Amino acid sequence: MLPEKIPELIASRYRVVHPIGEGNMGTVYLVEHVYTGEELAMKVLQAHVGTNAKLVKRFKREAWLPARIRSDHVVRVIDADVAAELGNAPFLVMELLRGSDLEAYVQRMQKVPAAEVVGIYWQVADALSKAHALGIVHRDLKPENIFLHEHYDGRVIVKVLDFGISKMAGDDGNIEEARLTRTGAVLGTPLYMPPEQATGDTPRVGPPADMWALGLIAFRLLTGQVYWKAHTMAELLVEILTRPMEAPSVRDESLPTSFDAWFLRSCDRDPKKRFPTVWDQVKALAESLGIGPPEKTEAQRTMLTGQAPKVEGDPIRMTEHAETLRPQALPKTPSNPPPATMPSGALARSERERTHTRPSSRSRHNMKKVAEAEAKAEAEAKAQPTAAAKGSEPMQVGIGTVLRAGTDTLMPEGERRQLTIVSYELLPSTENASKLDPQKLRESMKEYEDAFAQVMKGYKGQPAQPLGEGQIAYFGYPIAREDDARRAVSAALELVETAQKLNSRHDKPLLDVRVGVHTGLVLTWEIVDDAATSKPAAIAGATPTMAWRLANLGRRNTVLISGTTYRLVRNYYQCASLGLRTLKGYAQPVETYQVSDESGAKSRIEGMTTGRLTPMVGRDLELGLMLDRWARVEEGSGQLLLISGEAGIGKSRLTRVFRDRLEASPHTWVETRCLQDQRDRSLFPIAGLVNQLFVLVPRDSPEEKISKIERALTHYGYPLPEVMPIFGALLGLPVWHRYPPTAMSTEDQRTKLQEVLFSAIDSLARRRPLVIMFADLHWADPATLAILGDIVHDLPTVSVMLLGTARPGFVPPWPARSHVSTVTLSRLTPKRVKMMVEEITKGKELPSEVFDQLVEKTDGVPLFVEEVTKMLLESGLLEERGGRFELTGPLPAFAIPATLRDSLMARLDRLGSAKRVAQLGAILGREFTYDLIEAVSPIDPATLQRELDRLVEADVLYQRGRIPRATYTFKYVLVQDTAYESLLHNTRQAYHRKIAQVLLQRSMAASQLGDAKGNRDPSASGNQPSQAGSGEKKVPSDDPRPPQKDVKEVLRGLMKDKPEESPLGNVKDLKKRPF
Repeated sequence: MLPEKIPELIASRYRVVHPIGEGNMGTVYLVEHVYTGEELAMKVLQAHVGTNAKLVKRFKREAWLPARIRSDHVVRVIDADVAAELGNAPFLVMELLRGSDLEAYVQRMQKVPAAEVVGIYWQVADALSKAHALGIVHRDLKPENIFLHEHYDGRVIVKVLDFGISKMAGDDGNIEEARLTRTGAVLGTPLYMPPEQATGDTPRVGPPADMWALGLIAFRLLTGQVYWKAHTMAELLVEILTRPMEAPSVRDESLPTSFDAWFLRSCDRDPKKRFPTVWDQVKALAESLGIGPPEKTEAQRTMLTGQAPKVEGDPIRMTEHAETLRPQALPKTPSNPPPATMPSGALARSERERTHTRPSSRSRHNMKKVAEAEAKAEAEAKAQPTAAAKGSEPMQVGIGTVLRAGTDTLMPEGERRQLTIVSYELLPSTENASKLDPQKLRESMKEYEDAFAQVMKGYKGQPAQPLGEGQIAYFGYPIAREDDARRAVSAALELVETAQKLNSRHDKPLLDVRVGVHTGLVLTWEIVDDAATSKPAAIAGATPTMAWRLANLGRRNTVLISGTTYRLVRNYYQCASLGLRTLKGYAQPVETYQVSDESGAKSRIEGMTTGRLTPMVGRDLELGLMLDRWARVEEGSGQLLLISGEAGIGKSRLTRVFRDRLEASPHTWVETRCLQDQRDRSLFPIAGLVNQLFVLVPRDSPEEKISKIERALTHYGYPLPEVMPIFGALLGLPVWHRYPPTAMSTEDQRTKLQEVLFSAIDSLARRRPLVIMFADLHWADPATLAILGDIVHDLPTVSVMLLGTARPGFVPPWPARSHVSTVTLSRLTPKRVKMMVEEITKGKELPSEVFDQLVEKTDGVPLFVEEVTKMLLESGLLEERGGRFELTGPLPAFAIPATLRDSLMARLDRLGSAKRVAQLGAILGREFTYDLIEAVSPIDPATLQRELDRLVEADVLYQRGRIPRATYTFKYVLVQDTAYESLLHNTRQAYHRKIAQVLLQRSMAASQLGDAKGNRDPSASGNQPSQAGSGEKKVPSDDPRPPQKDVKEVLRGLMKDKPEESPLGNVKDLKKRPF
């Protein structure tokens, strides 16, 4: 039984906000993940369902089936477990959906336009086709299970719901559940049930069952009516099973007769006579309605507001893969109606269990700012010329390029960011390209482009408006990731591989691809639509043009990268230098490299040869402790060793040295990683460990992997029907046709998985000592940590070292034990920094002023020291003379190395709304006071304090004292510099003016207060000696000067090279840049 009052915290990680709704099987709550702050939907099984074994089994299937399908059009299940706080009731956690189901939409619209029906079905087909390929049949398709989800940026994405609990016929073929939708007794779900399911003929229920439902749903959407005429359950079953199917155009004359053939084939009582695949069915639907396939633009209106973006001219259209697109302005010349669109009418906000419509935090905090910015930007836009239409050359701004994704209002809060741009161009692979049929060539190019869009989406790339004849995708915006450059190059290689796979056919024109990749700084802007959601609007700079030029320079089916990108990814890929090449529009030659394949390295350190590694400095004690623990492992006493330290502090370097020192000792090294992007995927690191323990390699087919696991489990003595479903679900292998899903609870499955893993570990350790490394445990999911905790408990009995790395803030789930040790890495002292720099410079000393600035900028972080030193040596600022380096000219401020920009920007982007406060603080200086940032901040004090607390918790700022007398200091100078440099110049200037005004007002108030005191207190007059006892000139009380400082004097003081000499002492380390 569920408790009458739901506890505030469930499973130690989900904070309950409020109920969303209640369904047949469970109650859904809005919850917040306590560690990530993400809002999610939690479905808890109802008490009366918990006693029904079949319904519990269906509930479990609802958790694991979507994970197998892996489609953006299936609701994402994030977690599933049993909660002790709820009386051990099962629950599952899903992504939070906003919008309405299709039934509510059709009831509101009465009839859905044909173009929208095709647009919706195109996305439904993506989910069903992937499910059918895995042998999964939905079996309960109906308008209520097709959800129109409005993404946070306004895009409409169709979600197919309720996989796993959808079968409405029981084992004996009787109807188990039904919902009345009309007065009388017309039942809901049976309205879309095929004959083979209604008769309980389960073996015949396959993918055609879903096609039957799609046929009836299409009739419902196009006409607003239910196809069947029955009023009772018995009449409905007779009509489904026996009566002739009447043509739809007879029942509704508004339907075209071409729709009849499609409908009657979709709803043929013989499943074999229906369409071969759901894609065939959807394409035939489009043809029957006279609608072409979707194109590469988005719906004109946002679904929930029903208001159109501020774009003149034609409507905006949408593509087959709508979720991968960005809005684009269409030409202002008249054109045909869009071939397929998404819902354009306003939808009522549904109160169903999968819907939540609370405004985002960005919307809540910035509504007023957005409205003011829109009004200002609209006025400015009217005075600016319209962007040129697409041509054979990209639009140039100086030597840069502007990529526009729409003509909506530009937010003034743009940013300077480092992006990695991938440019690719399709070319006919035959010399007789001019003789190819243009229509067939275009169809073939569309197929390649769609496949390429899916590749980019898989690597988190964002598409932009094409340059010339090529396509563009960018990595690093709106969210930066530490491995953006790697993602871009991996995506580029997969583009070539995808083109070669498509070229293996001979029934269509064959195409080749040329790919260029470049990394550099750009300017980015945001737009805000009427729903207060932001989208990328423009990217300006030379980086896109450089990538486009590189693509034109490369050979067919190759990837060409610039020298900048090469320095970011060289440890992970096999690259061949092509030397310096001259590109059109660039005065200086550009370094170019051709990428052939991945190197197999999993980390930066692993990809570097020993000769290229900077010798480790200052970690002798830590290494000694690790070797001591290894000696105990060799004696048969297992050990856990956790290396803790901030990013770049040297955790990977220390483990690399430790591994090199073990080469002389017999051992086995197994390594798995926890990834930030996979932290919501349960047991992802454990899956990587299983792959290594059972020697599963990427080139193995699914059947080969299944065979290897079966042999290993048989060797360990485990019954296959009991454990194979667990491993099939873990690794995504199709085992359910031989091994049906297990009836064990989630907790029992985890226990069994841990038991099998420990058996495999023990077996390997009996041969020779074993090291199992878990890298980046701070990204591990709770289920992985729970299994690790169980393994740690039994660790002393085996010759195994469990080695982990984590960042500060990671809380281990295991207790303190004698076999558990933690190594905490601290920053390097200036003396150690000097030793490290001399290792990089091969003993040559740097000028003292250069070294002092290097120490200040790097804060003793080894990665920062290494990259900044290498940047200095390559910059041309230093020249070797007499065994030491000397400056060739004045020493400028150090730039941020390109190799660090992505990781530093990723730290800021992870802050969410607190990032804006970090940027404002960066303008004030490395150290600033609360009263000053409150005076210049545009947000209210309560929000400001909350955001500052987040920055302190995220280890971005140190706090000294309490508000309102608190002082804040940036932990890293490079983080401060990144936050500062990410702002546009006009944004900085606006804040600088605000800061100057605040300081001037304070100075005037202080002067007036001083004069007032002087008039009251004779001891404060100029006729008395100063309290400091200096021989300063005495100022008579009748001095005619005004009691405040001149504005120019204030500004000059603020701009002095030495802030401490400023007439205003409020800012200790104000950035020395013009206002």
